[in-house]
Amino acid sequence: MGKARMRIDSRVLQMAEDKKKGVLYIYDTVQNDGYDWWNGEKIVSETSEAFIRDRLAEMGAVEELDIHISSSGGSVKVGLGIYSQIKSFGCPRKVAYIDGMAASIATVIAMAADEVVMQNAGLMMIHDAWIEYTSGNAKELRKEADDLDVITSASKTAYLEHSKGKITEEQLTAFMDAESWLTAAQCLEYGLCDRIGEAEEDEEGGGPMQAARIACMMGGVEQAGKIMAEISMLKKRIEALEQSGDDKGASSASEEAEAREKKKRTRSAVMAAMRGMAEVMFFMPL
Repeated sequence: MGKARMRIDSRVLQMAEDKKKGVLYIYDTVQNDGYDWWNGEKIVSETSEAFIRDRLAEMGAVEELDIHISSSGGSVKVGLGIYSQIKSFGCPRKVAYIDGMAASIATVIAMAADEVVMQNAGLMMIHDAWIEYTSGNAKELRKEADDLDVITSASKTAYLEHSKGKITEEQLTAFMDAESWLTAAQCLEYGLCDRIGEAEEDEEGGGPMQAARIACMMGGVEQAGKIMAEISMLKKRIEALEQSGDDKGASSASEEAEAREKKKRTRSAVMAAMRGMAEVMFFMPL
């Protein structure tokens, strides 16, 4: 019996009659709604606590929640709120996918999942909490510094809980103090991710194609740019693989076969993203 064909239904993927998968996309700065003072209009954030709360409520009972993250971070207050919402959301399985890069509070959000998946080229950045602007006397500034230490400890708790002992508090503190960028391999080693998966396209148009269909439901315009960025990243991976093959030959037949397979998978992902881009443009509301 073939795999059930997926369809979009109010941001929930109906995979089969008896199984539902909910999907969230955190593809922007983590922040609450803003306000355009020039035009006098509210700017709705799709990465706010209220937006995520409403999306989770729409999903209802699902058997799996997938959280796709591509974000440079943002508000600690908003991010911790989203972390708590995902953590307490009642479904048997939650999987966070780092679609390129997660930095700052976006990495904390990922820790709410049961499993975190990264690609080989994926990155995480972790650091101590900081504030962009502040003012006050010496006593007030010392309190501000103490408050930042407390806020940082909340992020540490999330990392340590997810890592299940693979990273010590001392190691984590050193990484955060240094504002560290971590590769997928490092994240796997220290328990900040649980699996490294290759980008690939399934027969029903998963990955970028699936993201494109969801983008159509959510307006499409902004998501189109993100898919274009994904295409560019994947093309660079192909070029890097080809360059590495030109510079030095494979030392064995098995390594050569593995290199060919990596190129094949990456090319498939590029084609899927291109088709996804075309679908976004075709269905985009005028």
